[in-house]
Amino acid sequence: MAFNCSGVNLGISSNLPSLAKIPACAGQIQEADLLLLGAMGTAAISYAEGGCLVQILGGWQVICWALVMAFPILLIPVTYTVFQYGLVASPTAWLGFSYVSIFSQFLAFFAWYYGMSIGGVARVSQI
Repeated sequence: MAFNCSGVNLGISSNLPSLAKIPACAGQIQEADLLLLGAMGTAAISYAEGGCLVQILGGWQVICWALVMAFPILLIPVTYTVFQYGLVASPTAWLGFSYVSIFSQFLAFFAWYYGMSIGGVARVSQI
């Protein structure tokens, strides 16, 4: 399957106004600003590719495989952060984190990718 870059270009270009404000905030570009730029580019590529894969695999498989593929990448920074700062949070914070992780992210992506498979990537991804 050929990779169509139109979704990537749209995703990155829609975030350009926020990039224009970076030098005004701190006076110069910081490491976190570059990480944010990388995250925006990665998100644009991921949404565009996920929209293409949903036609083949289905919405629930796309999000599940995305999580499986992200696990080894996230394991290193999460482990580093846990060893450096620990896992100190209130039960209310853990409950909120669990809700956002399960419902707002994981289960909501089932509906999101199902909608993209029905309506098409270009039309639905703008919502």
